[in-house]
Amino acid sequence: MTWGLGAIAAAYAVVALAAGADRGAVNTSALAGVLPSALAPNARMAQVRDALARRDGPAAVKLARASILDAPLDARRLSAYGVALGLTGNSAKGYDAFLLAGQMGWRDPATQIFWMQAALDLGDAPVAAMRLDGLLRTRPQMADQAELTGAFDTNANFGDALIARMQAKPEWISAYVGSTRLLEGDRLNSRVALLERMAGTGLKVGCEQIAQVVDPLTRRGMFDAAFGLWRSHCDDRPAGLIMDGEFAAYNPAYEETLPFRWRVPASGDLNVSEEPQKSGGKLLEMRNVSPTPMVAASQLAMIGGGQYRLTWLARDTTGRASVSMVPRLWCADAKQVDAQDRTLLPDGRWQAVFKVSDQSCSAWSLQFTLQPTSYPVTFGSVTMARDGVGR
Repeated sequence: MTWGLGAIAAAYAVVALAAGADRGAVNTSALAGVLPSALAPNARMAQVRDALARRDGPAAVKLARASILDAPLDARRLSAYGVALGLTGNSAKGYDAFLLAGQMGWRDPATQIFWMQAALDLGDAPVAAMRLDGLLRTRPQMADQAELTGAFDTNANFGDALIARMQAKPEWISAYVGSTRLLEGDRLNSRVALLERMAGTGLKVGCEQIAQVVDPLTRRGMFDAAFGLWRSHCDDRPAGLIMDGEFAAYNPAYEETLPFRWRVPASGDLNVSEEPQKSGGKLLEMRNVSPTPMVAASQLAMIGGGQYRLTWLARDTTGRASVSMVPRLWCADAKQVDAQDRTLLPDGRWQAVFKVSDQSCSAWSLQFTLQPTSYPVTFGSVTMARDGVGR
């Protein structure tokens, strides 16, 4: 059996910072010799943690024994004794200490980690996931400890067992999802895959929570992974390659934090109002009062080379189609693709074609530029699809 001492040491560090073991002013080990007898046991436990942090096994064993006499029914003291015995190579007695600590409830992090590691070593995915679930229910802040979650991220069997525990929707899910932003390389890719499988079971965390992951991914240039998670977890309704083409989830307050929603600039030159539709979507009434064209709405579009067909609604106050809303594709390094073959469809919407030959852009921005007008333009109902693939 692997002792997993690195993970257990991390547990003690986090617990100490959170004041989870000894609370108040008696948390300092230096006070053990000067405090009243009623308070000294707590400070002695702090001494045990200090010795464990130094990896001083003999000192930790001696101190842990004394701390157990202070409070024999405290699982934290028994688990500290188990860690100390492990540091001295006495694994058999250490196992017995954790066996006893494990019978005293679920609230000691080191005990949970020990038995989680034991289950991981045995390949027992359900029990390992149960132990991590129990740990994070009492210490959700530990979700960002790489030593704890690594096996669940990189091993699909363990990861799926953890997803099964998530079906009960414990409060630590948010911390676990948010901790993805701290990962790098293969660990990050494995976590993204786990979050995709999680959504595939029907457990979706929603736009605001998944944005904690999606926004950092887009900043790193990982647009495909970001878009995949957004489509999987966010409740925006996709219209082909466009998210929320009916503007049902449009909310200007979120435009800077939710990267795959529509962005409408907050500008005194752009007047915007919403017109709710029976379908649950919205049409936007937009007027550009400046003397020059301006980008009125934009959204990241995950497309590669090929030909794409875009449709949208733009009409004036009389209900006739308006030519004032002009679409384009724009990339961050100033590349631009203009719409071609713009035609009016029988249902009153516009249709245009984009031919993308430059595949070096990792993420295009679909932008609608509004010309200066003396009247508002009603805009919405946007779809985009690759020719030959469908809407």
